Amino acid sequence: MVLHTPRQIRIIKRSLALSYFNISEEEGGGTNYYITFMSCFLTCGLRRCCLTVLAAICSLFAMAYEYHVDGIVYVHAKDDFGNNIPYELCVISIENSDIKPHVVIPSRVKLSESSKDWYAVTQIGTINSPSLVSVQLPSTIKIIWGGAFNKCYNLKSINLPMGLQEIRDHAFANCTSLEEIEIPNSVCKLEEYAFGNSGLRHVTLPLGLTDYGFDIKVFKDCQNLESAIIPSSSGLSVLPMGTFRNCPKLTSVSLPNSIKTIGGRAFDYTSLRTITLPDSLTKIEGCAFIWCTSLESITFPPTLENIEQYAFQHCSNLTSVEFLNNTNAEKAVSTSLEREAFGYCSSLKTVTLSNTMAKMTQPFMYCDSLRIIKSYAMEPPRVSALFETNMSWIYDNKRLYVPAKALTNYTSDRFWSSFPLIRILEAKPIDAEQLPSGQYYLTTAREEFGKYLTANGSTLVRTDDSAEPACCWDVEALGNNKYHIRNNTTGEYLMGSNCAATSAEPVELFLFNGQDAFGICLENDADSDKFLNAFYDSEYLTSWCYDAGSSWDFLMYDTSTEIEETTAVDSDQIVYDLAGRRVFGPLRSGIYIVDRKKIMIK
Repeated sequence: MVLHTPRQIRIIKRSLALSYFNISEEEGGGTNYYITFMSCFLTCGLRRCCLTVLAAICSLFAMAYEYHVDGIVYVHAKDDFGNNIPYELCVISIENSDIKPHVVIPSRVKLSESSKDWYAVTQIGTINSPSLVSVQLPSTIKIIWGGAFNKCYNLKSINLPMGLQEIRDHAFANCTSLEEIEIPNSVCKLEEYAFGNSGLRHVTLPLGLTDYGFDIKVFKDCQNLESAIIPSSSGLSVLPMGTFRNCPKLTSVSLPNSIKTIGGRAFDYTSLRTITLPDSLTKIEGCAFIWCTSLESITFPPTLENIEQYAFQHCSNLTSVEFLNNTNAEKAVSTSLEREAFGYCSSLKTVTLSNTMAKMTQPFMYCDSLRIIKSYAMEPPRVSALFETNMSWIYDNKRLYVPAKALTNYTSDRFWSSFPLIRILEAKPIDAEQLPSGQYYLTTAREEFGKYLTANGSTLVRTDDSAEPACCWDVEALGNNKYHIRNNTTGEYLMGSNCAATSAEPVELFLFNGQDAFGICLENDADSDKFLNAFYDSEYLTSWCYDAGSSWDFLMYDTSTEIEETTAVDSDQIVYDLAGRRVFGPLRSGIYIVDRKKIMIK
């Protein structure tokens, strides 16, 4: 007789207390319990004799429900409440499997030769036979019970039929010779450690699997697992805790866009070099990728809300981390990083924070190689500390890049102002394709300024609307965003804070904010970038600055008499008047500068 709950066993134990029984849970996580009458030698007392008879009857009654047919032992199949399912059987043992290691289980059997009734074989119980090499299951199988093939070390081949619905806990645990298996899409439940420590090399999860049926640690300790696929059409939203934990050969995982949560230690101690995270992801739980020492880079989607503590700790080959910006204002989220989310990532060099980053609690502790942090957040994220300490020395070799319009927010923030060097994100090196050699006027790159750099290289002057400035500059592209900028009147080169040299080292130009506005970098070394200042509140240039306000328009000085004539310009083109001021709206007739060329609007 098969009992399915410990409570039933306790009842039998009490009622048959004087008999000797062997009552035990199946090793390896099985949930069936068996009672076998072993012996009863009661020598005196009417009460004891009655109990002996009762025990014998129960034992015989139990044995009557085991059926031996062609070397296979069956019992009546049961539901989750322990009730018999009419005309269905469960396989519980293979007789002489050491002699017959290849087994074919029939789809239906008769319980006796004289019986007219056929019983469908729908379940596999705890077989647990180490000698099995191959098993062929019939199409009628619906459930493989817990521990069914646990420790079948020699099992190399088994088919899982379409129509199979559940694979219970430890069902194929420790099947170290089982390298391949196809899980049919009909499977809707995979319980804990179902394939734990098996020999599988590749696995594709079934489409029928649901969050309710996907248990923890299903593929944990699979020492030979190399790749895993969760189909793109899967409806799973959670990758459970420890799913691929301690799979040291796992290098490839495909996750569907339905996944919202990656559970704790899901990829602990794997060999992933890179992983594409789904656009639906909102949460990565603690230790999810801990000890992924082969992981080199990772990019997080803009939907991400939280990375819990230690999630990427000890990823010693991780060099870059990027959080993508959120471009959909209607679906904006706030992102937070918890303690040591990237702790002890000793090779991490560059971190890019998204415009939704809101809170961080020491996420980069002991990241000794970290040098560059780029933050696109307009409001500085709330930070208790980024590193293991807030002592000033830890910031000495690190650079912070922020949006030009957010520079003041960061430099005035109690924490972020600790960075000795704060640069502008929008500055991108440019070359002759964007600014070719030629003669240019240099004007401050703000629409309302209209101030030109004079011949002495240190003064800004404003011209009236009709006059062109007297000073222009010869700009020579040298390659690799290097330029010479020379006053064509005095022959002196622009360097330092003024123009006073007959020969000069090349300067570098950077494009700000994707527009036709360039920063003139007079010095660029490992410690600092020094831009020519273009503050508009004074006619005189101050010394160095790091502000995006230090940007210039290079307006083409056209010495030819030919001026292109047109009736209109494209709406996305930037238009200046001859005084260097931005012009918006409909253009009147006149001469303008567009794409560093003079045009005449009729």
